[in-house]
Amino acid sequence: MKQKRIFILFPALAILIAAATSLDFSSRLLLDEEKEAAAPKPASMFAAAEPSEEALPYQPPVFELEEKIVDIEEIGHRIVETYREYEIYRDGHGRIQKTVPTSHYTYLYYEKQ
Repeated sequence: MKQKRIFILFPALAILIAAATSLDFSSRLLLDEEKEAAAPKPASMFAAAEPSEEALPYQPPVFELEEKIVDIEEIGHRIVETYREYEIYRDGHGRIQKTVPTSHYTYLYYEKQ
């Protein structure tokens, strides 16, 4: 009875090992192909002197933060000024292209006299 188990277990074990080895080998081939595709290609001798836009690193949009008054309230014996922060995007000539409000508020409290 034990010899039948051994006779069945060894081929089953050999099949499992062969399958695992095959999967590992095929995954390594895929990884090698991805590495080759992602590797930088050597530049041509006749490449342009200026880099293309694709070669430039990502640069986030430039903006300035500015606070603008949005509300003035009298609460009891105090005056409360509410300011909201905005992102101001400008073009190369300094003209405002876009204004985006943020969720940041500043409150100033003044005592009434």
